[in-house]
Amino acid sequence: MKRRCVTYLQISLMAILLIATFWLVCPTTVGHADTAADINPVTQKPIALSDRLDDLLPQGDPNADIVRAALEKYNIRSASGSGERIINVTDNKIIMKDLVNLEFSIYIDQPMTDYTPLLRIARGLSGLHLYNQSALKSTDIATITKAMMSNRLTNYKGEVVSFPSEIDFSKNNLGNSEFATFVHTVQANLDLTTRAILRLGFAQNRVTDFSPYLTYKQALLSESENQQFSAANLTLAAPFQREHGSIRLPDTSAVKLVGNTLTVPFAAFPENKIQMQQDPNQEVPTVIGYRMDHGEPDYFDDPQNVQTHVAANRHQESQEGVAQDQDGFEESYGLVIDPEYPSVELGSNDLTLVNQLDAQQPVTKYATRLSTGELAELKQLAQGAPEYFTGELSDPDTLRITNVPAGSTSVKVRVLYFAVPVSNSSLSSVFSYAQTYQIPIPKETTGNAGASGETTAPQPHPVAPQPDAVTSRPAKVTQKLVWSTRKIGLYRRPTFTTKNRLRWYQKQPRIKRPMFKVIGYARSKHGVLRYRVREVTPGAAGRKGYITARKAFVDRAYYQTTAKRIKVLKGLNGYRTTDHLGKRAHYKKGQILRVKQLVKCKLTARYQLTNGQYVSAAKRLVLKVK
Repeated sequence: MKRRCVTYLQISLMAILLIATFWLVCPTTVGHADTAADINPVTQKPIALSDRLDDLLPQGDPNADIVRAALEKYNIRSASGSGERIINVTDNKIIMKDLVNLEFSIYIDQPMTDYTPLLRIARGLSGLHLYNQSALKSTDIATITKAMMSNRLTNYKGEVVSFPSEIDFSKNNLGNSEFATFVHTVQANLDLTTRAILRLGFAQNRVTDFSPYLTYKQALLSESENQQFSAANLTLAAPFQREHGSIRLPDTSAVKLVGNTLTVPFAAFPENKIQMQQDPNQEVPTVIGYRMDHGEPDYFDDPQNVQTHVAANRHQESQEGVAQDQDGFEESYGLVIDPEYPSVELGSNDLTLVNQLDAQQPVTKYATRLSTGELAELKQLAQGAPEYFTGELSDPDTLRITNVPAGSTSVKVRVLYFAVPVSNSSLSSVFSYAQTYQIPIPKETTGNAGASGETTAPQPHPVAPQPDAVTSRPAKVTQKLVWSTRKIGLYRRPTFTTKNRLRWYQKQPRIKRPMFKVIGYARSKHGVLRYRVREVTPGAAGRKGYITARKAFVDRAYYQTTAKRIKVLKGLNGYRTTDHLGKRAHYKKGQILRVKQLVKCKLTARYQLTNGQYVSAAKRLVLKVK
């Protein structure tokens, strides 16, 4: 019996050794060898983590040389910021596992004639930007996309690399069919259970129909929790298309014509449907703008206006912010009446113009829709200072198109959609697209167009260029404390130029964001509102100058509304009074405090806790939590 047990033990040990030997000799492969791109051209075996880049990208192959050069460009940067190479791509010891562990995201802008070398390493890439490819076709797009998204390699921990973070086919003269192929391939290969974050790039092509992407997003949002998460993290960057076409508005059931005014629910536009499903509380700063489209180009049609490319070497990324022409960018979209900065002339704010377009006026500026909070603020302002306003607000959920020509069968509305740019991002990394919708006029009411004699309120004239000037404001706008939530510049004069710039304020973590006291207002020569400020960041030198007044870049430094609970971000004290007299307690980072009410205190604010103590309501010190 004892001898039999020993024999079984010996057999088991031998089996374990055989299995271990098998795994050592046969390394993990990319996946199934379906095509030549899945085969190592030297070993003639399926590509494995242990395969050398030298074998996969043979010297002398012009297409392999292009891929190798792209890897070398990315390889210049290092995590420490020293600028030294992470690895030597030309070293014949470099293997696919190194590529996976370092999460390479490469830029290729040299034309290739054969994408096989790229396909061999695609499953190990974190990102791909493939530009200026005259030979790129729908079949190539499908093959490359599938290669990057399926049968992913594993990293140094043995974990599967779920998906790349970005796949970008910009600047390739591609049209609607190629775009549809791209989206459908992503849809067929996206593993929703991984909750991946994926950015699709398709800028500077010839796309006029973005409905495949919109349809897919809506389908994701209507499904399971995993799919909802993936929908929120599946984004599109496709600005500056070279053709100007239109598609029919998908939902026209509620479109009506009364007199010469066409009414279209905002919910009829897919962009609004997606935004309300994806971000119902409007927590992510997003711009959805509208203008009539008569075929004329606008600011976002010209790629010269904005930086459209992030450098392959991250140490050489532009530090000039989002737009090269900041004034032009800020004038390209906006609210008809901004409740924070209404016109200061008596009776000059016509409320009937809110959410309204003129069908016959060729305006290239996109009008953005008032949010729920902005709408409430505008109503309150109009009631408190009626001398500055005329007219009445119409239905906030409806876009009104006035002055529709008699006998028209349709009108065209161009919709701009993008997330508010963040520090050091090119606009193409956040600007999704501009889609023109053809809206048919209901047949049963077409004959009434213009019959009622309805008058149309005049559109506001653009602000003519003028010298910098300090601007007085209505009484509601007073001094306040603001902080920058994104990268901004401080300038000597209201018109922002490189020459006038005093310094940059880079985007900072919440507890380190710069703070400013607004001490005045001014407008640039293009009429763009600026804050005149003095820096009040703790430890700062108190420098003065002008900063942007856009809410996307600066916001109140103190909470203006109450909360039920707050989280301490940086140690702070609880006091007996709002003047911070009589210290009662010290609260450490991470503590959750229950709030009774918010108390305004000059330019600042305090939260009174349920225990009667007062703590700062500075956003850099506390955070509202549920």
